[in-house]
Amino acid sequence: NFQQRPERGAARGRLAVSDSLAKSALVRGVKAQPSLREAMILLIGINHPRLVEEVFGLFESLDLLNPELKALQAAILDAHADQREPARTDISARLDAMGHPGILDSVDQMIRRARLWVATDEAAIDDAREAFMQALHLHHLSRTLHDELKVAELALANDASEENYARLIDVQNQMRNTQG
Repeated sequence: NFQQRPERGAARGRLAVSDSLAKSALVRGVKAQPSLREAMILLIGINHPRLVEEVFGLFESLDLLNPELKALQAAILDAHADQREPARTDISARLDAMGHPGILDSVDQMIRRARLWVATDEAAIDDAREAFMQALHLHHLSRTLHDELKVAELALANDASEENYARLIDVQNQMRNTQG
């Protein structure tokens, strides 16, 4: 019989891991980068607060995946609850108070690196409105398609028919189109 000896550093099936390795992105997982579309929506809302007022329900119902962007959205909503068309400084102060300093600056830098001028405070309100509404529509469509994809995958797993396969492919194609 061949018996395996534990490797050096291994104890009862577990590997010994250094503290620096345990804290590394390799072990913890890489932090999900904020979605450029979601960041753009939020920054337009900050730079043109009137637009948030115009579609408050849609803005409030955004289902954001990134925790930092969720915090930013919460700060924007809180600021709008206290005053009409809050200033950028009000939102930044709320983020600091919530324990999320620097989010606004990092989102602003991300948008500027991507050269999405329409999300900046220099953009005309009409240009910002058009981009804002399009991005909101695509975001909601993307979330709906994500839910449809889960249903299509489950249907295909339960019944591997050509119809279910075609539906899955159709939803995947629609998702690719909204991501572009």
